[in-house]
Amino acid sequence: MSQKCLNIIEIVDGKPGHVNQVKGLVEAIQRKVNTSVRTIDISIGLVGFIRKVSQFDTPAKLVVAAGHRTHKYALIMRFIFGAYSVVLMKPSLPRSAFNLCFIPRHDRVSEMPNTVVTDGAINRIRPSSSLEQSQGLILLGGLSSHFNWSSGTVVAQIKTLLESYPDVEWRIANSRRTSADIESVLHSSQIILPFFNYADVGAEWMLDQLSRIGHIWVTEDSISMVFEAMTAGARVGVLKLDKTKPNRVSREVARLLSEGRVSDLTTLETKNDGSNTQALIALDEATRCADIVMARMVEKGYTI
Repeated sequence: MSQKCLNIIEIVDGKPGHVNQVKGLVEAIQRKVNTSVRTIDISIGLVGFIRKVSQFDTPAKLVVAAGHRTHKYALIMRFIFGAYSVVLMKPSLPRSAFNLCFIPRHDRVSEMPNTVVTDGAINRIRPSSSLEQSQGLILLGGLSSHFNWSSGTVVAQIKTLLESYPDVEWRIANSRRTSADIESVLHSSQIILPFFNYADVGAEWMLDQLSRIGHIWVTEDSISMVFEAMTAGARVGVLKLDKTKPNRVSREVARLLSEGRVSDLTTLETKNDGSNTQALIALDEATRCADIVMARMVEKGYTI
């Protein structure tokens, strides 16, 4: 008798953040059941998509999509090909059109029978029990509609951070949004640390860093990176920026600070051993959501 296999299609739009979410959920499902996974980028267009799906020997039972442009493809898979449709993030179409929606809390939606609110966006990070507390990573975001970026303000906070953790070996990584002057501002402030350019390292490098490093500080505009660091189990801090106006990202950071789940330089309380009083709460939304997907599919009569 052949082994049961859950056929999955990942529908992606090529944006790294969206792909990361889709991969995070699918990889969590793969850790639980035997699967066959195909990835389709919607750049092939609607006709190309339908043609490709029609050529598969075995139909997909589950589709996972992230990004507004992927939604119509997920609906095609649900209503024409009979697949169970899961979308990540708040859809632009009515949520009732999909079997299941996983939406981050900062999007401020209410739970519904087909809507699960998540603590941050689903990601590929696995909780780690072997983080190196002697190692630190500073992750820089950049230009954003939610915050005013100032390299000088960020670097001043980095300098204070280094003084607060003199025994930690720090490194810095930028992103595609980071202001081009950041390295010169660091050097003018006499901050000489290993600097990793996003264009020179890939997603696997970041996964490796997050799986090993015990202290991670992130500019607060990068809320997805904050939750990835929290998922890894690191002690997480945020470097503050001036917000353009109250917004969903700033409110989410404020919530995490008020709950003691992340630190900033004003709330940081160091002990003699260099640790802090931050509340480390287990976070593994990918696994939790994978369990929900499989349970809901069984309820609908799908064979897992």
